[in-house]
Amino acid sequence: MKSKNNLENSLESTEHPQSVTTSCLTYRQGREGIDLVHDDVEINLFKEVEIIEGVRSVLVRTLEQTIEQIRRLRSAKYFLQKDVADKNQAISIDNSCHNLNNNDTDIHLFEGVTQDLPSSVTPADWSNYSDANIKKAECEKQASVTLRSVICGVIEQTKNDLLNQCRNVDLALKKRVEECYSAKERLTGHLEKVEVEIDSMEGNISQLKAAIDEKLPP
Repeated sequence: MKSKNNLENSLESTEHPQSVTTSCLTYRQGREGIDLVHDDVEINLFKEVEIIEGVRSVLVRTLEQTIEQIRRLRSAKYFLQKDVADKNQAISIDNSCHNLNNNDTDIHLFEGVTQDLPSSVTPADWSNYSDANIKKAECEKQASVTLRSVICGVIEQTKNDLLNQCRNVDLALKKRVEECYSAKERLTGHLEKVEVEIDSMEGNISQLKAAIDEKLPP
């Protein structure tokens, strides 16, 4: 049950990252014009969506296997418990028979009991039935041990896959922000120069107009 809970928690923990990633993709659609570029950030975000969906698929499939294994274990447990209960009843009956003797007065003659019971089995069948129940229980126990190891590996691997891609997205975003900031700084610098030049040209135009006005006859 602990492994099942771990899988369920791991599956639940993918829901928020999935929402964050899809939100980032949606927000970035709000970029304007030339900035609506298919860059490394977008590539890594789409890859992150793909990885998260893949991780969720693996976790769901492993969870289904775990639920089935729990069912098989419970089935093995049921047959063991029933066999034990039947053996306890048989032991009680045979002990009662063992304690009967010629001095007991509360016994009666039962007709027809010397005939073989239709449902009776041979000693070999009796022994094989319990052996089969024990073998099945051991097999399911070993399968559970193997599955637990698989679950630990799946959880660890999917966690690493998500963390690695998260780091890739963070690095791509950081790099893109730096690139955009650098481009903005260069644009701002040139904008300031152009504005200065515009102011200078407008000043020159004003001076020229003034000079022309002075030369015009009154």
